[in-house]
Amino acid sequence: MIVNRVTLLGQKDHGKSTVIGNLLISTGSVTPERVSEARKISAQIGKPFEPAFIMDSFSEEREQGLTIDTTRADIVYNSKIFEFIDVPGHLELLKNMMSGASSGDVAVVVISAKRGEGFTVQTRRHIFIASMFGMRALIVAVNKLDYINYDEQKFCKICDMVKAYLKEIGFERPVEFVPISAYSSENLVKASKKMPWYGGLPLMKAIDMFISKYGEVPKGSGLRILVQSVTESGNEKVAFGMIYSGSLKLGEKLRIQPAGALTAVKKIYLKGASVKAAPAGTNVALELADISKVARGSVLYGAEEKPYSMGRFEAKVFAIKSLHRETKGRIHIKINNNDVPIKLLNVLNSISPVNGSEEKASTIRPNNSGIITLELKSKYPIENFARCAELGRFAIYDGNDFLGIGTVR
Repeated sequence: MIVNRVTLLGQKDHGKSTVIGNLLISTGSVTPERVSEARKISAQIGKPFEPAFIMDSFSEEREQGLTIDTTRADIVYNSKIFEFIDVPGHLELLKNMMSGASSGDVAVVVISAKRGEGFTVQTRRHIFIASMFGMRALIVAVNKLDYINYDEQKFCKICDMVKAYLKEIGFERPVEFVPISAYSSENLVKASKKMPWYGGLPLMKAIDMFISKYGEVPKGSGLRILVQSVTESGNEKVAFGMIYSGSLKLGEKLRIQPAGALTAVKKIYLKGASVKAAPAGTNVALELADISKVARGSVLYGAEEKPYSMGRFEAKVFAIKSLHRETKGRIHIKINNNDVPIKLLNVLNSISPVNGSEEKASTIRPNNSGIITLELKSKYPIENFARCAELGRFAIYDGNDFLGIGTVR
């Protein structure tokens, strides 16, 4: 069964874990025993029943009322599986985007309507990062409507703030606004009678509809196969890899990058069976006419196709630590399971993820974005992120020190 991924964005304490907890209960996706355990834990610390405790795995999380690390939960709805991924901070969100676990999926941003909370800087940064890494569509769940007496005007005021921000950062993908009270399960799965002024879908139905319409990531037409390993199989060496875009046929000629050598497909194995062709999105094992230049991290192209770049390119980055103009030294990027040394990293400008403003700069400060150029010390195939997301994102390191993550422009 296909798993539909939903990335949860937003400030801690705005109710993300409560959203997941009560969705699990409302859809029957959690056992009574786990609900009972959450009730006992709530009573032990002198609190009313807290649905978020269904999700929190560590005692320190329960005591502090916050989620420490990325949390995942499977919710069964409308005969489909939805994997909800809750990320508490920028670093966890970046890790998910780097692995591709969240890239390209529908995101839900939870914003509290409670006085003193609202549309925060962290929430803006989360939206900016997800937008930068290929979010296909956004659902804005305005939570804690019970704190504002289900007031339509206050709900609309938050919606207007979010719309203005999305316009500032140039976000032009589909957006839906859903008022909810996660703690009271209002408008999560069933329409709420406490919000007669709202004529849209409840949150879970909106998620289902958005994923059906926008969740699929388009595949490029050109053949791109990332080699994950090369192993012995009997008397043959076999390359194992993922077809990221295009399709592969028996007998097809391929170019191996960065080696630049040509080879041809002798056999294709898909799920252990010999086949004549394989489509994008499948893992394959390949016997090749010449495998001597193929290694882990190699990219296989159609014989007449070329990478977007082999050594110098421009990228948009989000920095966890400062990036400076004309940085040299131990800097390297991790891309396609490979560590590639950088000859030069040059900062062109800085972009504020809070308001989308862009200016010339020599430094990109922590928790900010910007545009850089990178020159690699050795040739390596690089792809444009918009054309092939899996081969167009990378992480930046200084030795073992994680500096940020980027997408090729």
